[in-house]
Amino acid sequence: MSLREEILTELHRYNQEQLPTSAFSLYELKMASLSIFFLVCAAVLLVISYLRKLLSGSTTKNFPPGPRGLPILGNLHQMGKQPSRTIRDMSKIYGPTVGLHLGSTPMVVLHDPATVRKVYNDENVTGRPQTQILNFFFKNRGIVMAEGQLWKEHRRFALSTLRNLGMGKSWLEDAILDEVQEIIEQFRTREGAPFDARRHLTLAVSNVVCALVFGRRFDHNDKRFIRLCNMFADYMALVNSLLPVQAFPILKDIPCLKYQKLFDEFMVSIKEIGGFTNEMIEEHKTKVPEAKNGMIKQDYITAYMEEKKKQDPNTTTFDDEQLMFSIVNLFTGGTESSASTLLWGMIHLARFPDVQQKIHKEIDAVLGGEKRLVILSDRGQLRYTDAALQDVQRLAAMAPLSLPHSNFEAMEIDGYNIPARSFIHQNIFSLHYDEKYWAKPNELYPEHFLDENGDVMSPAAFMSLSVGKRSCLGEALAKMETFLFFSNIVGSFRITGNKEELDRVTRNMTLGILNSPLPFDIQLIPRRW
Repeated sequence: MSLREEILTELHRYNQEQLPTSAFSLYELKMASLSIFFLVCAAVLLVISYLRKLLSGSTTKNFPPGPRGLPILGNLHQMGKQPSRTIRDMSKIYGPTVGLHLGSTPMVVLHDPATVRKVYNDENVTGRPQTQILNFFFKNRGIVMAEGQLWKEHRRFALSTLRNLGMGKSWLEDAILDEVQEIIEQFRTREGAPFDARRHLTLAVSNVVCALVFGRRFDHNDKRFIRLCNMFADYMALVNSLLPVQAFPILKDIPCLKYQKLFDEFMVSIKEIGGFTNEMIEEHKTKVPEAKNGMIKQDYITAYMEEKKKQDPNTTTFDDEQLMFSIVNLFTGGTESSASTLLWGMIHLARFPDVQQKIHKEIDAVLGGEKRLVILSDRGQLRYTDAALQDVQRLAAMAPLSLPHSNFEAMEIDGYNIPARSFIHQNIFSLHYDEKYWAKPNELYPEHFLDENGDVMSPAAFMSLSVGKRSCLGEALAKMETFLFFSNIVGSFRITGNKEELDRVTRNMTLGILNSPLPFDIQLIPRRW
């Protein structure tokens, strides 16, 4: 039996395929009755929850303005397929601080850059929502979804370890450039024919994270490595699909709804990712650290194990489960967002060939006739290229509503009362497309990030992934790898594609937890050596 079948057997506690043929009609009848039973139970529980809240008088006075919701559902039915775009439109009616409810949970969405920075730098807003479903998935472990002292301790360790391992150091740059060189060679074999570059970019970027976390890279044809990358992609897609379950966890238990199947698939992806990372952890427990030039070569797992030895075994939070969740966080933060940024870069450069031509001219002037790759020390001379990459990130709005923050205690934002344990979001999509802050919000326009002297700047409305005390853990790595991949791919190829298809992908952004583009084909025509 496969791993997937074992997990689903465990989850459902029955195996439909083992029923005799004669039992199917009876089985289907029982399942239909069970579905009705679950629906009735769900409705009753939701009504009771709503009435308790209503009778307790817990409605917050002076809550931020927003559209009127429905009993029980709140504003969930109004979110649409692109919540960040929908809420952006609401802010034009209700103002920059919009108040909503997901079921009975208050949700506040911020649209002003100064307010976002002030709120996200408040220690009171460093929590994460403690919903039943999030606690079930993440158990307040890892770094991204943890909070309180555990989050502080492990974020501090992760930042220190990543810095010591190589953020900004030559060996990490070399590791990135090795992946860049391989992917350029792979792209050349396409000889300008249309293809989907997603798999190539995902594997290359993932290998950079593997170098940091596992101390090794994988061959791009390694089946286990390919499976891991596919599982992470499925993991992020399923997180988006399961958002309604956060408000109503019972949805995952109703057989006639799609959420039960999605939830099962999500559990499969978590189990497979956990299985792979645990294999790597166990391997590190038995291997002898590799020495080079008299120094022991470290990676994140080795550093974690060394820190664990220093801790009091009776009180430490440095255990294998915490390490596993931390590795998952490093992968999701360091692979999906960077690979998706590069895919959006290809899309927008193909849509705006005049910008691409200026980048080609700048890179050619810096490299001249040298047959070499762009390196980090070239960045200061490639200001237009750097600005173009940042404007790609603006257009991509990679984390459209950012991950939700939560306030430990009741507070005020812009004069409004915010109850404790609200969901607090920044609408990055809205900020990145607001005409108040950008001269050409719907175009790739690198001048957005260049001052009057032609130097690269960072406008206040540019949020990338997030800001404040919970800003992206892997931001330094993401900046390194996206610049090196982006500049070398653009410098090596003329990027083009079917304009109608690329415009369609741009119009139909997913705008969920992570804004990864829909599948598309691109043409990369070699232009340098």
